[in-house]
Amino acid sequence: MRPGLLLPTDISIAAIALVLFAAAAAAPWLTRRLGNLAAPLLALVPAALFAFLATLIAPVAAGTRFRASFPWAPSYGLDLSFTVDGLSLVFALLIAGIGCVIVLFSGAYLSHHP
Repeated sequence: MRPGLLLPTDISIAAIALVLFAAAAAAPWLTRRLGNLAAPLLALVPAALFAFLATLIAPVAAGTRFRASFPWAPSYGLDLSFTVDGLSLVFALLIAGIGCVIVLFSGAYLSHHP
């Protein structure tokens, strides 16, 4: 486990995908309950992911590759694997940052839509 993280890095990397799917599943319910306040709340998810991924910049720039692998179909030798290297980190940061802006913009744009 790296200092400053609450979870081991491999679990944290795998949790990124799960957190995004959970937020997408919760979005309609939150929008019905909170109305216009749902967008800023939902924008916290990609913002938090951006902040977490930003903590990986220094180790990845130093050459560290983070890898999380979980047995998926062991009888076939298949694993579910997540790898964070320089290129994947750049794309993940872009996606998380732009995703946060899109969620905020769409919330403001659709605030007058019933």
